[in-house]
Amino acid sequence: MDSSTGGGDNVDRISGLSADGLLQVILSFVRQVPAVTARDLSLEDTDLRNNAAPGHFAGFVDWVLARRGDADMDSLRITMMYRERCPSLDKINQWIRYGMQRVVGDFHLCIPSMGKDQAAVELPSYGKAASISLDLSCVGLRLPAMARYEELTELTLYSVSFREDEQGRALGDFLSCSCPRLRRLDMRSPRRLTQLVLRVEALEELRISLAFGLALDVTAPNLLVLKLKVASDVRIAKMIAPRLQEIRMLINPCDPQDLHGLTSIRSLGVIQLDMHAQYHHKEDDSFWLLRNCPGVEDVKVSLCFLHDGGGRTKDHVVDAMMEGAETFPNVRSMRVKADFTRADEDHLVASMASLLIRFPRLSSLCIEFTGPKRDLLRAKCFCDALGKWTDHGQISMEFLEEVKISGFTGASEELDLVSLLFKISSRSVIKSMTLSAASKTRYARYLKQKMEDEDEDGDDSLEPIHLKLMDMSSTNSGHWHFRKNVCTWVC
Repeated sequence: MDSSTGGGDNVDRISGLSADGLLQVILSFVRQVPAVTARDLSLEDTDLRNNAAPGHFAGFVDWVLARRGDADMDSLRITMMYRERCPSLDKINQWIRYGMQRVVGDFHLCIPSMGKDQAAVELPSYGKAASISLDLSCVGLRLPAMARYEELTELTLYSVSFREDEQGRALGDFLSCSCPRLRRLDMRSPRRLTQLVLRVEALEELRISLAFGLALDVTAPNLLVLKLKVASDVRIAKMIAPRLQEIRMLINPCDPQDLHGLTSIRSLGVIQLDMHAQYHHKEDDSFWLLRNCPGVEDVKVSLCFLHDGGGRTKDHVVDAMMEGAETFPNVRSMRVKADFTRADEDHLVASMASLLIRFPRLSSLCIEFTGPKRDLLRAKCFCDALGKWTDHGQISMEFLEEVKISGFTGASEELDLVSLLFKISSRSVIKSMTLSAASKTRYARYLKQKMEDEDEDGDDSLEPIHLKLMDMSSTNSGHWHFRKNVCTWVC
């Protein structure tokens, strides 16, 4: 502290500071590590993230918490970087107890790995936080036999190890009996959790990702959203959720018959399809969820163009354009993310055609082109030995009114897809179609250049994009608006 000024007068620079100001001065002398934030102190993560001497972090956290005394706080966030040395179990348990006793809003704790397989922290028997987030880096969590978490509405558990086979209360029992107001449960990378039995009436959203060998038994009368992502050997033993509206699964449960109450679902995402032109593998049944959700109106699709990498041959594939292909007429809107390279462009139209034929009553279609937009050597694919797709007029989209395509570069296959969309909707009229460049930089300039190119050699393939677009839509009573990054058709 500088106790003198240019005039030689002593100046008290401490007493005039607010609590926040004093803390900022102290922090300027502390080489910052992980973050400790309390909303009442108005601290941000960036205020505590330069280098501190090893081992000083735990003491600093204790100092911050001691300043609060017995006063409640709205939010407390304690985050240690993974490279830091983890405090003792006693210290972590002390922080958890403090958070459960004093935090009424959001409590977040993130600790690095302790490197001890038997390590476990304990959740106290009482907590008044509305939201709890624990990132324990595979450290175990013991749950109290009797507990009251009546204010808890959101719980996030990341990389938590459960030791139900050794001691402690089952997670499902704790959530079902001690958390009556729980509305949102998010579990990521749960360890040693083989079964989750939930009976939570208030639960509205359930998210589970990076789970392996987990059996789900859920009865949640108010559940609206179910998301299972990047999971393996996850089995839905029972799912009773009569109000379920949105479901997203990147896994296939062993038996879809275990799912109950699916007639209420209105939105599905994401259905992942691995297409090879109009072909897909016989064992790839990506539409099972649509069959079991007859009320679905909105669907998200991830469309991938994969070459033969597992010894597949033409004897192992199905032509998705064959007669009698299953259709889903209740679906009215669809969003497709198409991941392909320039080497896969000859698959694009055929794959989209084989997808659209299953949804004859679409009124809204959004397509996003992703993947590297560069020329790559095309790998040999098993579908090369099969017949190429040709349009035989099998597709009719009489209700299609709105089309949005993003990531558009004006490539020939993209233009062919636009032409197909105009053709298959000719009985009605597409009221709007928007083609947006991939970004405002590289591909936007590329699209603008292609739109402005003049064909000096008379080669139709080099015809400016805007002329091609006008030609393919000439039979429709509408017109195009061309801007630098966007082409828009309106009728």
